[in-house]
Amino acid sequence: MKLENVPPGSGDSLVLYMDEIPEEGRDYAGEMLPEVLDIEAGELVALNGPLHYSLHASQVSGELLVQGSLGVSITMTCCRCSAPYSTEVEDPACFLDYQVDETTESVDLTEDIREAIILAFPSYPVCSSDCKGLCPQCGANKNTSECNCKPPDEVRWAALDGLGQKKERRS
Repeated sequence: MKLENVPPGSGDSLVLYMDEIPEEGRDYAGEMLPEVLDIEAGELVALNGPLHYSLHASQVSGELLVQGSLGVSITMTCCRCSAPYSTEVEDPACFLDYQVDETTESVDLTEDIREAIILAFPSYPVCSSDCKGLCPQCGANKNTSECNCKPPDEVRWAALDGLGQKKERRS
């Protein structure tokens, strides 16, 4: 296994050189710097380390096929309770396909790897499946404390409550 990073040792891109991929294909494994994902550390997502990859590249009928797995450790904000939590985001079945010909010297996988791992991020991140969320009245985190708030009265249908009584009076 040979790690192909350009510039050498920088970890900020992954470039495959076509003349180095034999007929049976070649395995690539390593890490890319978190900056490759181009995600600004903020309230919702923070990267905890490098992006890990384990890929197999092969040339088949004028195409470069790359398949394998990607993973990165991140800290996200729970959508229910607003607490930060750490998790592993993985794409265990990453598949990339490139059209190549005799003149193609190299293929840069960096942007496609970035896109694949970002698409693997959860769209509705929750710290656990049994997260109770926040109290809608006082905002307390129901996972860590109890609140004494009563559920609000159901007023959505109050305007319809008297309709049946008015009709009975008319008869």
